[in-house]
Amino acid sequence: MSLAYKPEIGSLSDVPNGAWYSDQTQTSTQALVEYIMTLNNTDFERGIQLQDSTKLRVSGTGLYNLMFSAQFYNSDGGGSSAAAEIWLKKNGTAIPHTGGKVSVTPNNPYTLPAWNYYIELVNNDYVQLAWTVTHAGINIQNNTSIGPGPSVPSLIVTLTQVG
Repeated sequence: MSLAYKPEIGSLSDVPNGAWYSDQTQTSTQALVEYIMTLNNTDFERGIQLQDSTKLRVSGTGLYNLMFSAQFYNSDGGGSSAAAEIWLKKNGTAIPHTGGKVSVTPNNPYTLPAWNYYIELVNNDYVQLAWTVTHAGINIQNNTSIGPGPSVPSLIVTLTQVG
């Protein structure tokens, strides 16, 4: 069986997709307040556009796979109940059943959730990642490398149309 590229299927450059990241720390100043994750760098965009540093707007209707990783860091206590919650929003409204909670305790201050969502979108819809914390001082942190590797972005997001 050959896994060779089949030109009759079409070109991958025709598939709406993009990749973005943030090299800025995203700070929480209050607990239990909604924050929207921000992106300030674009690796590439094809048929999807980053707007207002928070909105990923699509130009085609279909099923999309959104993947992200966010480097959470607890800089200021909160005890064993210190946590962050993350959820997905579509056109400014929270999408039910997309939330997740991660522990970000002082004795384990770094947490790197990396999730993906499948979501149906139509032309001109946009998606955002929202977050809240149980303790102000839990941030999404950009870091320099601890060794020979590259810096650690606070947030990495990709969005690809899959159907």
